Amino acid sequence: MDTSILIRNNRKNTVYDKLPIGNAHTRVLYDCDDIKTEKWDKFRLNIKSQLNSLDQEVIEDKVNIKEYSQEDIDRYWDKLNSVIVSAADSELPRKVIRLHNTFIRYNKKKTRPERHTNKLLKLLHNYYYGNQQMTTSVGAKSRWARKIAKYNQDYVTSTDDYNKCNIVIQDMFSENWFDNLKKKVNYRLRADYKKFKATETKSIKDKIEKRVEITQKDQTTWLSSILDRNTHANIVIDKVLVNEESE
Repeated sequence: MDTSILIRNNRKNTVYDKLPIGNAHTRVLYDCDDIKTEKWDKFRLNIKSQLNSLDQEVIEDKVNIKEYSQEDIDRYWDKLNSVIVSAADSELPRKVIRLHNTFIRYNKKKTRPERHTNKLLKLLHNYYYGNQQMTTSVGAKSRWARKIAKYNQDYVTSTDDYNKCNIVIQDMFSENWFDNLKKKVNYRLRADYKKFKATETKSIKDKIEKRVEITQKDQTTWLSSILDRNTHANIVIDKVLVNEESE
């Protein structure tokens, strides 16, 4: 049972390390912080009304709970899920976010492979969601063939990543080619995220080691730091003010 659509800030809906399943390039965000009690009441009544109007054949009574199969449970959940989502769309404040605008925002200072992946994401979005101008303009195939040849060099240092991320240019812009591109972009997103996390982890580790080194070799600085003292080992005076009236 997939409950991610109903869970606020669910990782599946907030961390974009892969493309959405199918051609869904938007997601709905419910503004739970701005929902008043009366809206929740309407939401509850909407669900109750839909449940009361359900065909009684949807739910089959069983003598023993063990008689319910996984297919029964999935079918009941799909129906309940659709009821809740329908009520939420009707009664709760919400906004629709385009996924391609929020992919891989985990790293604001993007590396070259990440920038290339972002361009491929825009190409996919243009094909599935836009007016396909990026694929129908004059010279689009030759231009993207040159770009992809350059993008394929992003992961040459890793044989595994290179094999998974390498994009072929045969039958470019065909339906099968875009389906394959989607898989390749998924691999690129994972590889980019893995590299980013490795760099982040190394940075944290280096800072911890530097901190530990200070506690061992420069305890004066360490104690001053944890006690929030503004101490200076050397004070340099480059100006002296003389009060002539006091002389």
